[in-house]
Amino acid sequence: MKDNENTVMTQKLEKGCYALSLSGRDSGRIHVVLRCTEDGYAYIADGRCRTVSKPKKKKFRHLRRIGLSSYEDAFTDSAIAAAVKAAADVPDL
Repeated sequence: MKDNENTVMTQKLEKGCYALSLSGRDSGRIHVVLRCTEDGYAYIADGRCRTVSKPKKKKFRHLRRIGLSSYEDAFTDSAIAAAVKAAADVPDL
């Protein structure tokens, strides 16, 4: 059953999507998913506290995909920070 959960979550979380952190010190913050692994983890960055060079490894169950279009620009800290800031200003996440 656990593998089935990871498979479902992998379909929702993918490279470039926006994700809301549900737990930890970064709870409530928006991030961009840099990559997903087969063992149930996503590497995320927000461009400020968590940079592209040092992304946060977080379990799928601690993230929720936000219903915004995927991030498609270059994965640079300044571009991700600007995109996350713009996503935070969108009402009704």
